[in-house]
Amino acid sequence: MDSATPSTRTDERTGGVETMERLDITNLTITYSSESRQQTAVDDANLTVERGDLIALVGESGAGKSTLARAVAGIHEPATIQSGSILLDDRDLTTATTEEWRAIRGSRVGFAFQDPTTAFDPIYTVGEQLVEAIRAGGIPVTDSSLLESVSHRFRRRSFPRHRDRAIALLEEVGIDDPEACLDAYPSELSGGQCQRAFLATALAGEPDILVADEPASGLDATTQARVLGLLEDLSETRDLGVLLVTHDLGLASEHCDNVTVLADGRTVDSGPVEELLSKPDHTALLKMRDGSRIIAFWRVS
Repeated sequence: MDSATPSTRTDERTGGVETMERLDITNLTITYSSESRQQTAVDDANLTVERGDLIALVGESGAGKSTLARAVAGIHEPATIQSGSILLDDRDLTTATTEEWRAIRGSRVGFAFQDPTTAFDPIYTVGEQLVEAIRAGGIPVTDSSLLESVSHRFRRRSFPRHRDRAIALLEEVGIDDPEACLDAYPSELSGGQCQRAFLATALAGEPDILVADEPASGLDATTQARVLGLLEDLSETRDLGVLLVTHDLGLASEHCDNVTVLADGRTVDSGPVEELLSKPDHTALLKMRDGSRIIAFWRVS
């Protein structure tokens, strides 16, 4: 039997290592539990992202979008996956151990958090955290204990070695002055700059798929469009599978070709965005469509 499965291919960008062709989420159910009750957040959901796709996962607040997205990156605890599968090619991520996730997260799956200002550690510069992500194989460092475990002497030695790579990543995500960004603290960046800088950490390990959880949240309309345009560019130039999580159907329709709609944790609609908007089959999609038209009118006005 050939070493490469039909769903993978070799990629010169990753040194000939087999890379993702397809992410398949099938009949996924995720719950939160307390002593008195169990709450289903994701209920029998289905979703597919292929290499080079920019897929939007849309739904109203509480629909289960972020829980599903975090499950793709293995950071869904304290939620529990009860059933279903998350296949990255032929590898079921729902069965990955903690040790296996250390190898998968960052190098195969990148994750951009909704609020990068809290995802970054405020006491370290952007450069220190980006270099640590590069050194660690692309795992965004969101816990100060991880940075504290690396001696100041080691960081001083490793920073120059990875500085060129860090600058290249910041340039790729559209930071105008990457060297100044490296020396800045997260609080010194604008919301758009901070989101771009954190996208750079998510890309540090050359992942096959990038999960972006509400990356335009809290940004003004112009900056939102730029961040979403950046995701489009990354999907094309890197041949990267991108899962965009958003409550904004208007933004999704402007930047994505295909949309999957969640309502009460269930997949209620999926397909090309133009078809879904012209003939919505579910009340949740109809509400979001009409709402996005109102928002679009307000933006233009």
